[in-house]
Amino acid sequence: MQIDTQGTRCRDLGFDRCRRVDSSRVLIVDADCSECDEVAGFVQQLGGFATQCAYSADVALRIATELLPGFVLMNTDRRALDCYRLASMLHQRAGLHETRIIGLTGEIATVDRQVALAAGFEQFLTLPLRQAALEKILTCRSHRGLERHRTSLQPV
Repeated sequence: MQIDTQGTRCRDLGFDRCRRVDSSRVLIVDADCSECDEVAGFVQQLGGFATQCAYSADVALRIATELLPGFVLMNTDRRALDCYRLASMLHQRAGLHETRIIGLTGEIATVDRQVALAAGFEQFLTLPLRQAALEKILTCRSHRGLERHRTSLQPV
């Protein structure tokens, strides 16, 4: 494990410098292109955020590794995505340990909270999205970082 001059730990030795996630970047992941683009539109309406859409897990991993987004908004209702596996893979990537993964779901009662916590989901937003709830999550200044607390998965 490497340590940079600021004392931030890097996850793997192949990652030559410690880059931090950018909280102004938001990756939206949904197999349904139109819904993904709609969520991106909501985020852009807030102002101050750069959005990128991914319609598959492979593309989401590639984009996240390149851009180091501060947030990943992922639709958990899509069977085609295997969202829990994707969330785990995102957190295993160098540089993405501070990325906040937020689930999007139509029915919060169907979320398996233990599996979601273990995979790395921090919170859930219910669909259809409410602008105020989305803004609250994206404007929160704290990132969970290395000491993230997995105490609850309350919908916003």
